[in-house]
Formats: sequence, C-alpha cells, structure tokens
Amino acid sequence: MIRKFKRLVHVLDVLFKVIFVKKPKIIYFGAATYGNLGDLAITIASLSFLSENSDKYVLCVNDLQSIKISKLIKPFVHKSDIVVFQGGGNFGRIYPIIEKEREDVFLTLGDRQCKLIQMPTSADFCGYGGLESEIRVTKKAMKNVDIFVRESRSQNELNKLSFGKSVTLVPDIVFSMVGHLQIDKTNNLTKTTTNILMIKRNDIESMQDGMINELEAIFNKSNDFNIRTSDTVVKESAGEFDTNVKRNRAIKSMVDEIQSADIVVTDRLHGMILSLVSDVPVIVFDNATHKIRYTVRDWLRDSDFIYYIDNDSSLNLSELSDWIQSKKHIQRFDEEFIELREILQ
Repeated sequence: MIRKFKRLVHVLDVLFKVIFVKKPKIIYFGAATYGNLGDLAITIASLSFLSENSDKYVLCVNDLQSIKISKLIKPFVHKSDIVVFQGGGNFGRIYPIIEKEREDVFLTLGDRQCKLIQMPTSADFCGYGGLESEIRVTKKAMKNVDIFVRESRSQNELNKLSFGKSVTLVPDIVFSMVGHLQIDKTNNLTKTTTNILMIKRNDIESMQDGMINELEAIFNKSNDFNIRTSDTVVKESAGEFDTNVKRNRAIKSMVDEIQSADIVVTDRLHGMILSLVSDVPVIVFDNATHKIRYTVRDWLRDSDFIYYIDNDSSLNLSELSDWIQSKKHIQRFDEEFIELREILQ
C-alpha cells in the first residue's frame, strides 16, 4: 500500500511540474529503480550530464511509471521540450519489459514535434532471428529518435537495420563521471598484500568458461593477495531505488567498496567503468553480449588503467604481473561526448 502511494505521488509530482513549470524541459524516462547498480549509475550520470549541459528544466520519470506518465503528460509536451530515455544494455529483446517501456514512450510522444533522444545504449536485434514483426514495431517507435550507442557493433547493427533518425557513437554515459569524483585514497607504503575486489556476474550475460574463476583461484593460492567478492547487483525488489537520494546512496556504497581495493577483477561493464571512476585499476573479462570487448576496442584500446583478457586467449601471468606493478594513468572522456552535448542545445 505504501509503495502504491509513493508511485501515485511520483506520477502527480511529474504531472504538476510538466504543467506548471513554464521553462522548456528535458523529460527523462526509464530511470532505474531496481537493484542493478550499473543501471542506477546510468540514471545518476545521465541526469547529471543533462543538467550540466542544458539550461532546460530536467524531470526524472521512474521506469515503472514511464508508460502511464507519457500518456498523461502528452498534451503538455511542447516543441521546445526534449524527451529522453534511459540508456544501458537494454535495447533489443534481451530485456522485454524495458523495451516495452521505451517503445510506448516514444510512440506516445513521437508526434509532439520535440527532440527525442535515446541515451547511450547497446543494441542486440540480430541475435533474435524470426522476430521481424517485433523489430518493425520497434523501428516505428524509434523512427524520429536520435539514438546514441555505446559501441561500434551496436552502431553498425542499427545502421544495417535502418533504425532511428540518426545513430551516433559515444561512450557509456557513466564514463562522463571519470575524473569528476572526489578520490580519497591514501597509499600505505608498508603494506605487504594487494587488496583484490572480485566483481562477478551470475546471470544470462555471464560467460561459462570460468577464466575469471581461474584467475581468482591463482590469487587465492598466493599470500600476496587479499581477495574479496562483490557484485553490481543487489537483491532489492523492483521499485526500491525510486529516488535519486537512494540511487546516490547505493552508488556511493559501491564506489567506497571499490576504492578500498588496489585492483578490481570483473566481467561486469559497470564494474569496469565504476573502477575507472574510482581511480582503481581493473582486470576485465568479456561477457556473453560482448559489451566489454567492444567498449575496450572503441574507447579503452590505449588505456593502461585496464588489463583486458579476451575469452579467446589464455592467461599470461608474467604479463599480468608486470601490469600490476606498472605505473598507470587515468583516461578522461570529456571530449567524447561533444555530439550528445550539441543535441541538447
């Protein structure tokens, strides 16, 4: 009952602001409320980026209320407004609930003559053969949308399928936080062990070959390493993270945990990105959707802050040891978001 009341309050709050706030608005749909910390970080980073790069009034619409709110506010959305949908690895059939939310929002508001923007996302349609009718529905919804994608693979796939008004390659939006977080790390020159944080996934996107487990076993055999395990998914019910206060608290807790480590080992995309945000070097493995592989190729090819282990290769322990001991330099991504900044003007 309390949760239903809070959702009603959210709907009324957004509706009130759309009607009575007179300045042009950016209406951000699909804000994550579930326990995937990567998606919560996308919401926080997106809202921050939109606020910093536009003088429009930014409104946040939670995922579970996005369809209802899009229908309620339609008469009050103007040409000077911008409708935006949450990015992430959710464009395609792998997460049908989120795809349904996106399609309904853009179909509902697509005739309001305002800008429609899909925030940086990963697309996967080619892997779902035989769904041409569903793809047609999605293409119709995205017809007038400027789509921003996170990897060249997604850009090539959407261009091949003729999706959207435009398809532009930019990094994952959480990369915009790199170099902007207050880092409070002290170097203990007398310590004899290296703190390793393992952030491993256990879902439909995980690889089953066990190479990350092989590395973990190697670290565990050595007295030089102290191993802890974590994940960027927390077991909370859908709708739990329904405010930015709660989202920020969850992300801060994850960042604090990462900053307590000397090195992160992960097969999660945002385990990698949040490590870069936290100024912590990261050993990274690919996952089943290859988001990490293409992110490394497109944006981190020359970075010495990550050590990427492709699943087609084997562990090179000598090279890995040299990397662990080497001096590393953080990479900034501010210049990579120029096209996204420009479209918000």
